[in-house]
Amino acid sequence: MSHPLILPELLENIFSFLAKDNKALYPTLVVNRLWYHCSAPILWRHIEFFIEDYQQNRYSKDMSGPLYWQLRKFKRVMCGETKPPYCSKM
Repeated sequence: MSHPLILPELLENIFSFLAKDNKALYPTLVVNRLWYHCSAPILWRHIEFFIEDYQQNRYSKDMSGPLYWQLRKFKRVMCGETKPPYCSKM
C-alpha cells in the first residue's frame, strides 16, 4: 500500500512537464478534484495577458491612452501596492 501523499507529488511532477504547453495542461483540470488541485497551481504560475485589437509599438511611449492607465492600476493591485476596491475595508 502506498503513502497517500505520494500520488499528489507524482502528479505535480508529471504536470510540471506539461506546463510548457498550457493547452496540454488545461484538460487535467476537469479529470477530478485531485488532478485539479495538483495542476491548477502549475497552470497559474505563468499568466500571459493578451488584449485583442491592441498593438503596442515597442518604440512609442504612448502613455496618454486609457488602456495604459488601466494596465498601470492593474499592475499596482497585482504587485500589492494598492488594494482592489472590493477589499478596501480589510
